[in-house]
Amino acid sequence: MTNTASLLDRIAHSRWAYALLALAVLACALPGVFSIPVLDRDEARFAQATKQMLETGDFVNIFVQDEPRNKKPIGIHWAQGLTAGLTTHTEIWGYRLASVLGTLISAFALLWGGTALVGRTAAFAGAVLFAMGILASTEAMIAKTDAMLCGFTALAMAALAQLYVGKGSRAAALVFWAALGAGILIKGPITPMVAGLALLALFLWERKAAWMRPLRHWSGPMLAAVIVAPWMIAIGIATKGAFFAEAIGGDLGPKVAGGHEGHAGLPGMHLLLAPLLLFPATFALIPALQIGWRTARAGGTSEDPQHLRFLLAWAVPTWLVFELLPTKLVHYTLPAYPAVALLCGVALVGLAAWGRWTKRASLLLLLLMGTAMVLLAGYLSTFMPGLAPQDERRAFQAAAAGGIALLALAIGLARTRSAALALLLLAITGAATSYTIRERLLPEASELLVSAEAARALARENLRPAKGRALLIVDFRETSLVFQTCTDARLLNGEEAGMAAQAGDVAIFNMRGATAAAFTAGLTRRGLAFEPAGPPVLGLNYSNGDDVSLAPGRIVTTRPPESTPSTSD
Repeated sequence: MTNTASLLDRIAHSRWAYALLALAVLACALPGVFSIPVLDRDEARFAQATKQMLETGDFVNIFVQDEPRNKKPIGIHWAQGLTAGLTTHTEIWGYRLASVLGTLISAFALLWGGTALVGRTAAFAGAVLFAMGILASTEAMIAKTDAMLCGFTALAMAALAQLYVGKGSRAAALVFWAALGAGILIKGPITPMVAGLALLALFLWERKAAWMRPLRHWSGPMLAAVIVAPWMIAIGIATKGAFFAEAIGGDLGPKVAGGHEGHAGLPGMHLLLAPLLLFPATFALIPALQIGWRTARAGGTSEDPQHLRFLLAWAVPTWLVFELLPTKLVHYTLPAYPAVALLCGVALVGLAAWGRWTKRASLLLLLLMGTAMVLLAGYLSTFMPGLAPQDERRAFQAAAAGGIALLALAIGLARTRSAALALLLLAITGAATSYTIRERLLPEASELLVSAEAARALARENLRPAKGRALLIVDFRETSLVFQTCTDARLLNGEEAGMAAQAGDVAIFNMRGATAAAFTAGLTRRGLAFEPAGPPVLGLNYSNGDDVSLAPGRIVTTRPPESTPSTSD
């Protein structure tokens, strides 16, 4: 064993292992948490619903403004309510801390469960590789369900791993059932699906179930029921069953039946994107797949790769389900990524034994995915203020800097046979990528962050509705602007706003909206006008691809409203 390998071994086995792992998670998760404004559309809707719970004190029903949001269970809102309640309920970062916590749970669960499966050193490496991945670290800074779902799913699977290797007990079984119940409260059937498919796959593969016996004790299912049932009963009563009808029939059902909300994709899409979404852990992906293939070929009776079979049973069936599901979103496969990361950890620890072609192929894959990230950084730089859209200088500068850093990484990895040094280089790359894209580029891409710019324009012009009057958001129906202004803001199209506006209202008017002319005409007929205050906010609504021109202003009286001609007998 080399000195550097011994160093990695000592770090993984030290009392500071969890603290160092937490630092790795935070280094990759926190960039952007405090600096990127609330994102559309899912993050804004989740955060706004939680914000309204804090405002009203109703932690059973889920609303975005006056509309019931009967799609996902309450768990993420409780988690966000806790973090935002302890920090800030007006800024998005208070809600994002729940997702950071979810990623910490994932990483700690990987170190705990992975130690039983693949040893402490490989588990530590795998947990770090997971935390630095583009998908995991990005979900960690977005205030929605997926990071917390992954955390409780990984915790449930880690408890199963303890039972599987014979190190667990009834306590591990209780941890499993508690995590299962929490996962149900976060995103319904996903955590039970991942665990259930893994248990079924292991039984069919090995024809052994004795290790599952602690799961059958009544205390486990009772604990899960105590976690899940109270809110399920409360929401069923409060909505007269509408929550379950809409969550299953209006949200889950369409995703299974077809490409819901335009998010259709062909089987294999998740596999194609995995090398990019794992970056920079992509470096260990090819030897990890080789290890997985050898494990699968060894059959269900071989003892050598027995514990690796658990990782395949965790990752493969879940991955296949989401590949076959017609609706495709990149974060769907996140609950399987911890198992893939542990296989990558096993592969990285054996770096010194990689064959020449394996290492060359790994470096080539890393360079390809790194190039994609460099191009993304260059593209984002074109949305920053101060340059015309056609000016390519900033994009070139960003791409050149990223290319030099990527080349230095490749040279370092090509020359080393030390797993410790490779892990350090990859960790630095992961943190640098997260910082560059999410802390330096995205917060300055003002042409994409039009809701935040519009909210700043309102504050800059000191625009507040007169007493008893409303804030109108005309022809721009993004919840992000509601979150950054006020819950009772009215989202209307041009025709609706022209009929509803009153003198003293404040408006954000999308002058490029589909019914913009109807707004102006409706105001004119009623003796009103929109009086702009300051220049409009120009940019791109990335949620639908529309160019927008959001003008802040007031509704003022110009003359008595036009009277409607009367008819007489």
